[in-house]
Amino acid sequence: MTHERPDGGEKLLRSLDLALENGLESHAAVAYCNLVSTCHDIRDYDAAIRHLEAGRAYCDGHDLLAWFTYLGGWEARIALDLGRWADAAALADANLQRTRPGTLPHSRFGSLLVIGGVHARRGDVDPWPPLDEALGI
Repeated sequence: MTHERPDGGEKLLRSLDLALENGLESHAAVAYCNLVSTCHDIRDYDAAIRHLEAGRAYCDGHDLLAWFTYLGGWEARIALDLGRWADAAALADANLQRTRPGTLPHSRFGSLLVIGGVHARRGDVDPWPPLDEALGI
């Protein structure tokens, strides 16, 4: 799953299994985040989306808003990477609506980058306010 560690994917999946088996909700959420970000980094978007959907469902079902919105940033980032700019902006905006500036900063970061990136690429709106907020995080 990773370039540096061929067994890395197995270890990430094992960490998720252990967290789920032992009712360690925040650890399971982190494991989902690690799986999504790793799959994204190696451009395995199908696996990233699969883990993203499972992770968001898990976080939503366990009232883990910080991790739910963090994964939402990854969802927007994946859409942006796949060239679906309108979807990326809509996903990021919806994700940011779940929080407000100054709250859950790590959860807002990815969505802010996507919003700023889409605005910069389109040239339709000033991209700096969301990018400045991300820089502050």
